[in-house]
Amino acid sequence: MTLYTLSGLEKTFFEEEGYVVLKGVYSLEEVRALKEEYHNIWLDSVAGKTIVQDPGKPLTSLFPRMKDLHKENEAVRRFVWQETAIACLEELIGEQALLVSTNYYFKPPGAKGMPYHQDNYGIGVLPGTCYAIWAGLDKAGVHNGGMRLIRHTHTSELQEPGKVYTASEDTFAGYVQTLEVPEGHQVIELETEPGDIVIYHGNLIHDSADNNSEVQFRHSIISHFAAESAEKTTLNFNYLMDKEGRRVRKRMNAGANILRRGE
Repeated sequence: MTLYTLSGLEKTFFEEEGYVVLKGVYSLEEVRALKEEYHNIWLDSVAGKTIVQDPGKPLTSLFPRMKDLHKENEAVRRFVWQETAIACLEELIGEQALLVSTNYYFKPPGAKGMPYHQDNYGIGVLPGTCYAIWAGLDKAGVHNGGMRLIRHTHTSELQEPGKVYTASEDTFAGYVQTLEVPEGHQVIELETEPGDIVIYHGNLIHDSADNNSEVQFRHSIISHFAAESAEKTTLNFNYLMDKEGRRVRKRMNAGANILRRGE
């Protein structure tokens, strides 16, 4: 693997802030190819009626998230395990990474954002936390559903949510809890270009804005990882993946249901 060395400033920023934005990690050709792959999968799903439009939610129902397609799709795996992105992540966490899950979002105009949450509440990596690589596939900002982060919250414990949305409710397309912005903490609104990535800590409180654009989608793919040394995880504990595409099993973090702190 080609060594990719982050700058000292980038590593310090990640340690202090719980996230770092890296510009142009993916080429525009890589971005185009992934969007095309998911578009073709989407077309097959519509034709096969596994995606059916709800007249009450015409766009959001027609463009749901697509979860964990890396398990069977080689093009998705190649994108997620792209050498530079993974080298950056592993340099920040200090060990090899295991892929826990992937989620692809079309986020069409009018789509609601996710509420403030901490990823490891649902993913349940123990000991430690999960990490995410969010890859932007369109120009994104608060106007069309970009990410918002709460500074310095990565040092916090997992918080008790006001409400939990489940996949069956499909309100926010997955397992997400709602948190308040802690008093005295600053909200950072990210502006990203296609090919940029955001690497962030699993305890960092964050959300995404509503897509208030009339015509702009905000395509993105988020991949969650556990450090190789992790002993348990809640999500996909029986189907983690290493960079060679091999299945890796961990013990189930069953205790994560109690505030997702684990046992």
